[in-house]
Amino acid sequence: MFGALGLGLGLSRRLSGRSLVGPNWLNPALSFTRASAATLIRSTDGALVEFGNNAPRFDPALGLLIEGQTTNSVRNPRGEGFSAGAPGSGPTSWSLIPGTEMSVERIGTATVQGVAGIIVRIFAAAPLTVSSNCLIRSEGTQQVAALAGQTWTSGMYAALVSGSLPPGTTAGSYIIERSDVGGFLLQAFTNDPPTTTLRRVLHTRTLTNASTAFVQPDYAFVFASGVQPDFQVFLALPSLVQSAITTSPVVPPIGTPGTTTRFADLPSSSLAALGVAPSGSCTLVGTFSSAAVIDGNLLYLDDNIGPNNTWRLRTFTDGGLYLSRTNAGAFSNATILGTYSVGASFRAAVSIDGAGNASACVNGGTVRLLTGGVTSGLISLRVGHAFGGGGNCAGYVQRLAYLPYPVPDAQLQQLSA
Repeated sequence: MFGALGLGLGLSRRLSGRSLVGPNWLNPALSFTRASAATLIRSTDGALVEFGNNAPRFDPALGLLIEGQTTNSVRNPRGEGFSAGAPGSGPTSWSLIPGTEMSVERIGTATVQGVAGIIVRIFAAAPLTVSSNCLIRSEGTQQVAALAGQTWTSGMYAALVSGSLPPGTTAGSYIIERSDVGGFLLQAFTNDPPTTTLRRVLHTRTLTNASTAFVQPDYAFVFASGVQPDFQVFLALPSLVQSAITTSPVVPPIGTPGTTTRFADLPSSSLAALGVAPSGSCTLVGTFSSAAVIDGNLLYLDDNIGPNNTWRLRTFTDGGLYLSRTNAGAFSNATILGTYSVGASFRAAVSIDGAGNASACVNGGTVRLLTGGVTSGLISLRVGHAFGGGGNCAGYVQRLAYLPYPVPDAQLQQLSA
């Protein structure tokens, strides 16, 4: 892991012998809990992989996926209760609504890249004399309660199976705001028409209408007058979550549709199990990537009581990476260590001396010092989350290793290069 960093064979061997996270494994000293099943869209081939409770999710290229708790308000993302026909019926709780002069035929179910979904034919018998549309609504008008000021994200996996979209067609994921009686208030969408490659189309919206009482997801095609649509589209895994963060798909168990919560991924270890003193004196080196620009924790040392005594390596909403600490509730950030972008990996190293000081470096850049930290009472190392299970990093840990003592700044810089 670290042999190419020019650190000398001794230090490289010591780090390799103290790995906590590898490409597809965890050190037994690092416990892992998640109180629910979860999924992962594999980066190498786009396949949906499902994992049981407390099973870590490893992507073959990106490493260990860590996400916070989230709820999919779409009850039937698996598309169960589908019956083929012209027009056919289902899926349960979905509505497939053809517009003026349009028709819908339910062709059948299919699995594309490990993703199970439905195939629908959308067509017109003759060229349209008016602009028209086709709506695929995976929830009802008064099913998902919401309020102005909340931020929601809707999504749908889609791919063209046959035919092509007429010129001028718009298509994508919508979010509709509705009143307390289900009346239409307003809507917005992301125009991202399907292609022959399966993709997830997302739309994020902060609700603005003071009368909003419900929110509804929609995937829609809008056609211009004069065209004659006739194509088949694969649709799968609709989602509606109260968040601006894109997460892995959240699905209920097969055969039991319902609003489903995926709980947070919580890897952690006691410092004692790692041979690290309560002063926190240690060095941590990891390779990470983020799936969102958020306020999240990559590494978090604390006293098992609360957030008042901590050392943290964290991402922030300004796109920066920071070393932070709290001591008896007093908070401080070091100068920004570097920046990060969604999907790009970075290497970070943190060294805590146990005397109230810590240094950190990202990608071989400038080493930054933070003083005034806690010097005793530390108990736990949490990876990708904070005390209490919040503050998740929403991303991947590809590698993580440690030493139970600090290292000089020159070596810290090399470790992160």
